Formats: sequence, structure tokens, C-alpha cells
Amino acid sequence: MPFGNELRSQPETASGRLLKYLSEVGSEVSRYGEAYFLPFQIESLILSNIGPFERFEAHFNRNSVNLVCGPGGSGKSIALRAILFAFGRQHRYFDERALDNGVISVKLFAGQNSVKITGNERHRPCIIADDSFERMREAEVIPFINELNSLKDTQTIATARRLDVSKLPEDVNVVHTRPSL
Repeated sequence: MPFGNELRSQPETASGRLLKYLSEVGSEVSRYGEAYFLPFQIESLILSNIGPFERFEAHFNRNSVNLVCGPGGSGKSIALRAILFAFGRQHRYFDERALDNGVISVKLFAGQNSVKITGNERHRPCIIADDSFERMREAEVIPFINELNSLKDTQTIATARRLDVSKLPEDVNVVHTRPSL
């Protein structure tokens, strides 16, 4: 099916897109890029000598949308894949060789020193998403972020390209990547 027809078959509303997005988490064929659930929320990330970074530090808001922004090649995907790697999730483009002599430090919010999952417990998960907005029309992105932001008990960390941050809700945290020279 041509990409243009695929766009027409997608949900019409931001809520519909969010439901489809969440149903495709973990699928590499998702229209919304790669996304993963983690059963905790991340307070900060520090990378030393990883990818394009001599040092990169990011602080994230709890129960909020956090966007990692920057131009192509600035390390957005590396930052997200480093978080996944720190918790044992290997990615086809980030493994032990990417770590080399570098250091990944991920700090969780207080009260999340361990993860215990039971059937009757409500969790405050984190959605780690890469290239979530690349395949959306420009007019779809801000409503979609607003819909993600409505999940107040979920932290979302996503990469964003070509995004006018002035149009984002005030409570959306934006972290800019700047590779070391």
C-alpha cells in the first residue's frame, strides 16, 4: 500500500492516534516509530563518551511529556537507546560496542529503587519512543503531544524532529541535544 493511502487509513483524532500508538508499542513496524514501556519513570540521564557526546545531561519531569529535540545526527536516538540499554534492553543499533569506554547513568525518581509487578498494582510507566513524530503530518503532532500529555500519570520521553517548541503546552519539558565537538 502506498504511504499516502496508509496516512488516510490512520485514525482521524488525536485520541484515536494515541490508542493506535499505545497498541503498537514494542512493534518495529509501527507507523509511529519505535516505542517501549518501562515500569518506572526516569528523573535524569547522564551520558559520558557515548555516541556524539563527550557529556550529555538531561533532567526529566515526572508524570509529563519530555521531548528530546535536536537536528539529525545530534544524538536523540542514542540518548533513548542508552536508557533502554541501562535496563537490559539491547537495540539493534546500540549494544556493548556503543558503550565502549563510556558511561550511562540513569536516575529514577524517589520511591522507585526496585520494580515489583503484580496483577493488581497500578504502575506509573514510562514510554520511551523514538521517531514518534517523523511519520505524522505536521498538523497532527501538537494535538498528539497534547493527548500524550493528558496521561498525567505516565512519563513519556520521545525524540522530536522539526518541532516548533513555541506551540507546545507549557508543562511539556524539552531537552535539546548538542553533540560534543
